[in-house]
Amino acid sequence: MDLEKLFKNFPSNRGRIYFDVFNVLKPLMLQELRNLIIGNRKRQTGRPLTTDLGKILDAFFYLCETGSQIHYVWDIFGIPKSTFYRYFKLINDSKLFELFYQQIVTQKTLPTTLITDTFIVKSMRGSDGLGRNPVDRGRKGLKVSLICDTNYVTHAVHVAPANVHDSKLLIPTIRKLPNYQEHKKDIICLSDSGYVGKDLTIECQKHGLRLVAKPKKVGRNGKMSHTLTTSETQLLQKFRTRIELLNGNIRRFRGLMIKWVQSIGSYVSYLYLALICITTYRMYV
Repeated sequence: MDLEKLFKNFPSNRGRIYFDVFNVLKPLMLQELRNLIIGNRKRQTGRPLTTDLGKILDAFFYLCETGSQIHYVWDIFGIPKSTFYRYFKLINDSKLFELFYQQIVTQKTLPTTLITDTFIVKSMRGSDGLGRNPVDRGRKGLKVSLICDTNYVTHAVHVAPANVHDSKLLIPTIRKLPNYQEHKKDIICLSDSGYVGKDLTIECQKHGLRLVAKPKKVGRNGKMSHTLTTSETQLLQKFRTRIELLNGNIRRFRGLMIKWVQSIGSYVSYLYLALICITTYRMYV
């Protein structure tokens, strides 16, 4: 995909920036969806395709951006709920948005400085794969672990129950980095004090990353857990907050603040659709 040429004359409108990015990428995603449908129809016969696939993608983005529920697709886009559910399931099962996102990210080499953090999402529907949220009165929720670079580009995503500690999610997230086994040993991963631990640091080294976590006080005497070099402290001060800004951009999509869908896989599809718009804007606009 030659996205640099595609976004050469991109209009700058901060109020609807991600909507404009989605419209530019929409023909490419439409082609991927058509290929997926044609691939499934080779094994079965049926009536010709009459559904407007462009409206299906528009409805998907609308639900992700506004947080509306699926039964509104008929009122706004004129799509029967059963029809949208059929394509919704097809997109989820095929991981269409996730594969499309990987095509975008893998066009760039992995940087030497990464940042990791998590955010918690409250769940209104579904119970599989969820955990009791420790900061929301024990209500069911999920936790999203991210690894991004200093340009706000997300390179790995891992979703787990909300009651799993951040430090236990780091290694599964690292394993989802593209070609993580081929990493150089000088890649730095910045994190907050929730990732402090010798065992975790050693485990990250085995996966080719040098973990630089913010120190915290341990014990009754107020002793710090570890010390950082001057360069590591400067890196934390300069780049650590960028993943917080990325989380803020993700939460601009209201459909990601609360999980209204039944399954975690459906939420992940919404998440990757949002990351497609955010990452493409950061990389090419």
